[in-house]
Amino acid sequence: MQTEDHLSHLIYYVRDNVQGYDVSRDALMTVPRMIEAIHEASIAQVLELKMSALELAENNLTWVLVQQHLVLKRQPMLGESIELCTHPSGKDRLYTYRDFYVQDAEGKELAHASSTWILMNTKSRKVGSYPDFVSNFLEPSNQFDALARSPRLKISLDVSDQVVSHHVAFHDLDFNSHLSNHCYFKWMLDAIPENIYDEKRMTSFNIRFKAEAGIGQKIEVRIKQNEENIFDHELLSENSVIAFAQSKWCNKFAGL
Repeated sequence: MQTEDHLSHLIYYVRDNVQGYDVSRDALMTVPRMIEAIHEASIAQVLELKMSALELAENNLTWVLVQQHLVLKRQPMLGESIELCTHPSGKDRLYTYRDFYVQDAEGKELAHASSTWILMNTKSRKVGSYPDFVSNFLEPSNQFDALARSPRLKISLDVSDQVVSHHVAFHDLDFNSHLSNHCYFKWMLDAIPENIYDEKRMTSFNIRFKAEAGIGQKIEVRIKQNEENIFDHELLSENSVIAFAQSKWCNKFAGL
């Protein structure tokens, strides 16, 4: 990723090594852990800037992820050095956008993701207004040569190949006391048949969030393979869809 010097203050970097808890039995960083890592980088940035949900709580506001589109080129191996990079990538009247990049030690891109966020009023549960200090900080981000916005996604599973149930427990909650975004990703991807992980690798994951879930709620995960290399995913609570996604795959060693 290249950018102009006057935008460098908007960019946040994290350098790390792939740890044992990041990988699965193939010794490759799992997709849920990669997503969690890039999100942690964005949380670290907004904490440093005093723009996190903790500070915005004074204004009855919190950040809510609406959609994210991850594109995967290669999953890093156990012990490999990686660099995570994130920055806000634009703002309009309703949405804020944020881009993420994952690179190896030589600067080659491993993955990137575009994401769409809103500020929600925690009292009205509706879209909130941006405080001036947040708007002023985000305004220059419109000058980035940003990733393409997350593609539109429309999924409705009348039938499914597999259904898995979960109950939201205490350690599934985020600091807003709602089901963590990470659980949405992980539960959807855990429903993928084991043989798919042995034979294929994911090339993209596009998810749209519709509603929150709280402690004790039963969550139903539905999945359907609609083409050889495409899976559709839904998360439901009380028969209402709270998130849906589409994952795309290729043969495990294709292009590597």
